[in-house]
Amino acid sequence: HHVTQPRQHTDPAVETEFKSMLTDCGFTIIEGDEKDWTREGVEVVVTGEAFSEAATKIGNIVSCSGRVEVKVVNRKDNHLLLATRTTSRAADLSEQIAAKSALQKAAHALGLQVLEYFDKQTSGATTAPAH
Repeated sequence: HHVTQPRQHTDPAVETEFKSMLTDCGFTIIEGDEKDWTREGVEVVVTGEAFSEAATKIGNIVSCSGRVEVKVVNRKDNHLLLATRTTSRAADLSEQIAAKSALQKAAHALGLQVLEYFDKQTSGATTAPAH
């Protein structure tokens, strides 16, 4: 959601970017609830939160910052596999477009981290447990 909005709303920019990246890399996205996930054999759930806010305005150009936080959880044992976050900025003539672009850029950066994590897991690389 965008912080300067009088009423907060859900913005699909981050979810859309993640779905696009994951499906482009061959992952199957199962939407629904726990029952659907169990029926389809979902092993890992990716969730997160995001927000954007206006940063500055110079002439007709407005910039916004977007913050995205993501976690990847193994459904079998509820172990946290990955937790990451980033902030990104974008500028546009439209505040809403700048905000969505900032969120999309941040989501893309985190999507790459999630894909790298999955790649390491499937290639046999070991990951040290978090302490």
